[in-house]
Amino acid sequence: MKYLFFIFLAIFIINLCTAQSAIGINTGYTYNHLNTDISNRALTENTNKGGYGFGLQIKHEIKTRLYLQTGIYLLQKNYSFNRIDDYIGIYETFNNSYIQIPLNIQFKAFKIKRVTFIISTGVYGAYWFYSKVYGTTPNIFDTTQEVGNDGEITQNLTVANFGEKYKFNSLIDNRFEYGFDTGLQLDYKVNSKYSIFLDSNYYQSLTDQQKKYMINQVSKTNQTLCISIGCLFKFSTK
Repeated sequence: MKYLFFIFLAIFIINLCTAQSAIGINTGYTYNHLNTDISNRALTENTNKGGYGFGLQIKHEIKTRLYLQTGIYLLQKNYSFNRIDDYIGIYETFNNSYIQIPLNIQFKAFKIKRVTFIISTGVYGAYWFYSKVYGTTPNIFDTTQEVGNDGEITQNLTVANFGEKYKFNSLIDNRFEYGFDTGLQLDYKVNSKYSIFLDSNYYQSLTDQQKKYMINQVSKTNQTLCISIGCLFKFSTK
């Protein structure tokens, strides 16, 4: 997957030197799910989290209705582990930022007046460059007591907030991510040079967030939906 990705990227750059191309920017919202097994964590929920995304998009026309598309994106792939029942209020959230480069084939499905419906599919490579962890944890040094009607004493723990930059471990963390993506784009033609688009993309990671460092390791893979809006500028090259 890694080598195929760079081969296709090289082909795209070569083809970009000819015919009609377009460049644009977009910004939007990401919604991520960490696909993993937490059955060993009692009274804990794996919760999806939202984030942000920015991108520079480049597309190159192969044929009348067929395009190659790439770019460079900054995407957040966040998730959280929340305690439930008697432990409500205790949680741990991970805000993970990736630099991502997709390589897609886009097909113009059909057009209604100025709006073109475009289907895309392809692969992507990403680098996990920043992470922050924050949440709440029980504070065993700060407790309260309640006395019930039957005289029974209940001791309650308070929670303490925490937040810090995550320190990557080269033996554990796999900071390179590869996978496939699919999407739908609605392109509104303003004039012969400019268009506004609404993009919806789903990214499925095929690589684990962690390296193989122990026996019976539970995998962690990202499943990310990104919805964005942007503007494209079309130009011709020779």
